[in-house]
Amino acid sequence: MKLLSHLFSYYFILTFLTLFIFLQATSAVTPDCDSNKFNCGDGTCIALNALCDSFEDCDNGSDEHNCFNATCGPTESSCDNGQCIPQKWVCDEEIDCNDRSDENPKTCAERKCPDDHFSCENGLCITVDWLCDGQNDCPNGLDEKNCVQDKCLAKEFRCSNGDCINNGWVCDGENDCVDESDEKGCEPRTCQPDEFECDTHTCINPSWICDGDGDCSDNTDENNCTTISNECTSLDFICKNEICITKSWKCDGDEDCLDGSDEVDCTHTCDNDHFLCEESKECLHKLLKCDGSVDCESGSDEKDCGSSGNTCTDRTFDCYGDKKKCIPWNKVCDFRNDCGNWQDENDELCQEKYPCKDDNGGCQQQCISLRHMHRCDCLAGYKLVGNSSCQDVDECEIFGTCSQLCENHIGSYKCSCLQGYELHDRNSCKTVGPRPWLIVSNKADVRKLQLGTHKYKLIHSKSDNAIALDFDYSEGMVYWTDITQEKILRAPFDADDAVNSSETVIGTGLKHPDGLAVDWIHHNVYWTDTGLTKIFVANKSGHHVKTLIEEGLREPRAIAVDPKRGWFYWTDWGYPASIQMCGMNGKHSRKIVVNIQWPNGLTIDYENQRLYWIDAKLRKIESSNLNGGQRITILSSRRYILFPFAITVFEDTLYWTDRNSESICQANKFTGEHFERLGLQLREPMDLHVYHHTRQPSSTSHCGPNNGGCAHLCLPDPHDDGDTTYTCVCADGYMSLRNGRECVHQGPFDSGNTIQSVTKPSHTTTSKSRGIVPSTRTLVRSSTITPTTPGDNQSNSDSSITQASTGNSLNQTTPVVIQKPKETGKITGIVTTVLILILIILIVITYVSYKAYRKKRTKHMNFDNPVYRKTTEDRIMLERNTSNQLPATLQPLTA
Repeated sequence: MKLLSHLFSYYFILTFLTLFIFLQATSAVTPDCDSNKFNCGDGTCIALNALCDSFEDCDNGSDEHNCFNATCGPTESSCDNGQCIPQKWVCDEEIDCNDRSDENPKTCAERKCPDDHFSCENGLCITVDWLCDGQNDCPNGLDEKNCVQDKCLAKEFRCSNGDCINNGWVCDGENDCVDESDEKGCEPRTCQPDEFECDTHTCINPSWICDGDGDCSDNTDENNCTTISNECTSLDFICKNEICITKSWKCDGDEDCLDGSDEVDCTHTCDNDHFLCEESKECLHKLLKCDGSVDCESGSDEKDCGSSGNTCTDRTFDCYGDKKKCIPWNKVCDFRNDCGNWQDENDELCQEKYPCKDDNGGCQQQCISLRHMHRCDCLAGYKLVGNSSCQDVDECEIFGTCSQLCENHIGSYKCSCLQGYELHDRNSCKTVGPRPWLIVSNKADVRKLQLGTHKYKLIHSKSDNAIALDFDYSEGMVYWTDITQEKILRAPFDADDAVNSSETVIGTGLKHPDGLAVDWIHHNVYWTDTGLTKIFVANKSGHHVKTLIEEGLREPRAIAVDPKRGWFYWTDWGYPASIQMCGMNGKHSRKIVVNIQWPNGLTIDYENQRLYWIDAKLRKIESSNLNGGQRITILSSRRYILFPFAITVFEDTLYWTDRNSESICQANKFTGEHFERLGLQLREPMDLHVYHHTRQPSSTSHCGPNNGGCAHLCLPDPHDDGDTTYTCVCADGYMSLRNGRECVHQGPFDSGNTIQSVTKPSHTTTSKSRGIVPSTRTLVRSSTITPTTPGDNQSNSDSSITQASTGNSLNQTTPVVIQKPKETGKITGIVTTVLILILIILIVITYVSYKAYRKKRTKHMNFDNPVYRKTTEDRIMLERNTSNQLPATLQPLTA
């Protein structure tokens, strides 16, 4: 019995030990964190940038264990606590070190700026490129003080405000100086024999007479016109100035014709679901009435609203619980019946006298005491969850928080910029390098305007009707279309002779080229032709014109290319209007944006990979990602958006042309705020672009230096994963052989002649020939030309987690590498081994207990040994292992 008692004691002890080991092993099995998170060891995951930041983010403080003062990188600065931050964050009037040492007043006052930077005298350093650029970059405006005016060239006229304009614009009947000093003291001008004189004595191009567009200020160039030049369809309404618009826009209360003729002699009535604006006579949906936002130009939709408007927000008191009537919290419990039903004064609501005294009113962060009650609120960077708890706001998920790169922190965030940009303030990125210019097609000419100034310069003068526009920054050329000449032309950006410097790229086969886009990587040009209802491509020398798309088009207008990804985009304002995308090789065309009406302008934000477009009918600017998703409205205004034609984007600003006000407008690309008109007194601004290297990001050509071995055109295939394939395409009128590496002319066939003209692959990198006639020669057999095959992408993976960044960030920190323990498999093995050991021990103990029990019930025979005087028994002996070491599988993880 005593032996059995001992065995059961051993059984209990061993069971307890094995259970203890099992619990210790399983306690280490915590949920795995994402690769960009740190595991606190208790199931909590925190951001990697919270490690060793002198603040315990884990409840057990494990994120601050084993920390040491790391050596900061060459572009970093060390905080007093050893924390490393980008040098740009030092003395930027924003605390980044946890010990606040980066904004030490003494340190900032003594800080010296690098040679290529300017000191704002408060420790802030800015690049010298930002000096005297018309924008205050120093908080004290020191960078815009003591600026010297640029000298005007000999062929330029200095306006009274210091701006320089072309001499030919003086006394031409148009105000080109902002202060109109170029038209003061002028004698009546005598028009040249090849010009038309308006009744106001302004001289215009005779090709503009009766073109449906009033070029004289008194419209005398459109008087006594008997022919209609535009080819409108039965679905269109012909404006008095001969512009075609959709017939359904007639008498809709919105002037779509520039002359307003679509709203003449109209009787305006609205159906039951709409109401009539007082002055514009526009019908708007009744839900827009008294909604707190002005929708009618006169603001009549917000008149006589009384208190019926919906004023409910999360921080107001809901009187009836249906969000139909809400009052400010400061009117609750004020002994007045503000709700009308005394709900704001009920006893249960107003019984508290000092609501925030005990336990902070139950609020996690802030308790706001009101009269006899309270409400909870949160600090900046947090949002209220429920009635009392606060949760971190991920500002990086909010559109427009940062210009480019965003890093979320607990209760805050940090913005940074891509290579080629520097942080201008807490959120905005500004380019470094040459100042940007706006290039504008202005019907009579192509000109450039330096941003931040009113400085105009001519690129090309004497245009008949310049419409679409684009450029190639690497070659310094500006391209445009002239719909009167029916040509695509180009001229140097810095042309000395604005009259004779242009050359024709494509001079035949065009009818009404409304849109133009240059592929600066693969050296091709794309355009839309509304007259032919097609989209074309050719190389930049004008050779090898190819029809890319001719099906499914109605009124193609603006076009934009993304050569790095191999896609191009265009707008079509024919009913039903849409925005479409297609591979730059002419394949995989699809609609991505619908529910629009007159999308005139389109542009791509390459840094943020977003589309922006402007709708002349809806008077709206919208944006989406490059696939048409995540669509948002940037600006909707009948006051600021009148008759837009084109739009472009640069840094954080959108620019668009407005034919109604004859100006260039701008607004913030995230919020639509900070609207401003610039570039006033333009004749008729059409297309525009910002001429700057960041608007054409560099990338590797898919086609390589030999045009991909293609005889005519090498067009990149669409891709999203870095693929660099391409398609060889032959020009119109040619048949492709060997996948486009030879192109056979499909002209008249002579049955007696078996030799046809064949275009072979060009072995020169750049062609300088002009015109559109492709070079041909007799077919000669040659060895097959095989294009270079891109190498296979190789990727290496390891067990480390590194802090990643998007793009080439200027504000990178040296990546913190944390070895991710390969513990999942080890812990699984430990648990399995422990379970097996428990099972074995239980089996052994059970077996021993059973044998002891059986032996107790068995009779023994004892024999005395006369030699040793001892009693000998036949029994089973269990040898105990005298070693105290645990098996290798049970060793601690830190061993």
